Formats: sequence, structure tokens, C-alpha cells
Amino acid sequence: RLFLAQKNNTFFSLSQILFAIWTLFPNYASPVQFDCHEFLMDLRDKLNTYYQHKFDSDEFSSIFSWSFKVIESCENCEETRTFITTSSDLILNSKSSSLVAAFSEFLKADSPCSNCQKLCKCEQFFNTLPPTLVIQLGRTRGTEKGLTVIPPLEELSLNDYIDLDKKNELGDAKYSLSGVVVRPGSGETGHYWADVKKAGQWYRCDDSNVKPIELSEVLRDDASLLFYIRKGFVA
Repeated sequence: RLFLAQKNNTFFSLSQILFAIWTLFPNYASPVQFDCHEFLMDLRDKLNTYYQHKFDSDEFSSIFSWSFKVIESCENCEETRTFITTSSDLILNSKSSSLVAAFSEFLKADSPCSNCQKLCKCEQFFNTLPPTLVIQLGRTRGTEKGLTVIPPLEELSLNDYIDLDKKNELGDAKYSLSGVVVRPGSGETGHYWADVKKAGQWYRCDDSNVKPIELSEVLRDDASLLFYIRKGFVA
């Protein structure tokens, strides 16, 4: 109801939103603190199920989903395999202080072989692209500086990570930052807030307090979740 009522420009109070969340997810109606990424995954699953049952449509899931072309080279199996896998969740755990570097590490990270399960070399390339790309930034402990913070980028290009056979078909793969969920510190405990962009203006939403902020403040965020919208899609 909360999402469908937006057609009528209906506004909801914080208590109404919390009641809707607690009705859908009774486990969140407790003093236990949950992770924002965990909640996002649960909410997306619920909405996807709703759209499938109500409208017999995968339209909602397609907003966040994409596919990878995976090239897997296993020395133990002495084989190289190529296959397509779908995904809607991108988690970057890196000691890099750059989003681009962390992205590159993720797409070329070793992973368990799909056949023998031993660690093997793996490369991933985008075979399709999502309208909205959600990135969770994990925190790893560096050798000297403690927990590594990866600052957001206003613009993110995926052109270098597309399967060569798909480049002409997919076109330009540039994304603009549209939202950030922030939890400073280790990410284990603490207070969340969100920075969101509407009509070109950034706003900080901290519980019931909403105020306009500058882009420079957003790019200094100790981000937990990043939301990027592909250029050409409605922001």
C-alpha cells in the first residue's frame, strides 16, 4: 500500500511506515539492531513476491538484477569454463580506498571452482545491466589505518567491466549516485541515516529530521550502501 499509494501523492508518517515494516517483518519490531543491507534484501524479496503474485510480473526484480559472464580457470580440474549467472547483490570487501579499485578486485577475485570447489581464478563481466545498482561496502581492517573507508563517487562507469560481445548491445554504462545509507565507524553498531537526491538536490534524512546538504558532504560519507541509477532512467 505504501508504494502503490505514491500514485496519489499520498504522504505517510514515520509511525505508519514503521507499523507497515513491523507488520511485514515482526522480527524487526524488537530492540535488537539489524543491518540495513539485511533489511533491504528482506524488503526487496517481499516486494518481488508481491509483484509476482499480484501482477504475474518480474518487473520489480528486474530493477535491481543483472547477469555476469563468468570465466573460471581451475588448475585442479585443468579446465576453463564460461557460464552466465544472475545477481542482484553486490558486496565489496576491500582494503582499497577507491570504489573503482574495489570494484575491479571484486570482478577478478578468486572463488571456489563450480566443479571441484577448490579456489580458482575467476573473472566476471557484465552480460546485462541493472537500471539500479546497489552496492554494499564492507569494512576491512588495513595494516596501518584501521578500518578502510571507501568514499562514494558521484559518477560510476561500468564500461570497462562489460563483456566485449555485449558492448554494442548494452551501450553506455554510466551511473549516477542517487542515495547513500550511512553508518559511521565499524558498521557493527550505531545510528543510520540516509542521503538522497531529488530533483538535483541532496537531502539528509536522519530519523524525522530532513535537511538539504551539499554534494561535497555526501562524497565524504562513511557509506554502508550506495544506490546508483543508470543514466537514461528516471532518478
